[in-house]
Amino acid sequence: MKRLITVALVATVAFAAVAQTPQKKSGSVTIDKLQIEIPDLLVVDQDGVKRRFYSDLIKDKVVILSFFYTSCPSMCPVMIDRLGKLQTNLGDRLGKDVFIVTVTRDPETDTPKRLKSWGKNIHLKSGWTMITGDVKTIGKIVRDFTGDRLGPDMHNTIYFIGNDKTGSWTDLSGYASANDLREQIDALATR
Repeated sequence: MKRLITVALVATVAFAAVAQTPQKKSGSVTIDKLQIEIPDLLVVDQDGVKRRFYSDLIKDKVVILSFFYTSCPSMCPVMIDRLGKLQTNLGDRLGKDVFIVTVTRDPETDTPKRLKSWGKNIHLKSGWTMITGDVKTIGKIVRDFTGDRLGPDMHNTIYFIGNDKTGSWTDLSGYASANDLREQIDALATR
């Protein structure tokens, strides 16, 4: 009898854990029990082109998403350097199989012109899009993904890597190497 109660209790706990885990789906980032609906807001890229954040930049793609600002003196340059190495490592896959989307945390300073200039300095290639926009829009995207507010202050250093077609997403520390990022991209591309 005691064994039967134990089995029933374990089954109940397991069912409750599964019931609380959100289902993976296109249009949302699901990592563990956290689910973020990807907003389809109007943003502006480094070329001044208006795009929809979800439908133009993420939908049905394998994407690495990061957050930065061009005047950041600490971790942002390190993260961008790693993305630059990843860009080289990906070769022809960038812009075809894998896309990099980098969102500013300081849209008042990081205009499309400034992003374009910064992109030239890091040899930005097709398939890597830098995003800015109005404060309210960029603020929502940054808050939804990182929990941070806008501005040039201390912030989360994180990469989100996902396959929107399958709804499979993961996150990595901003300290992850280009090889770590590539391994996660390759793993998610096949899921």
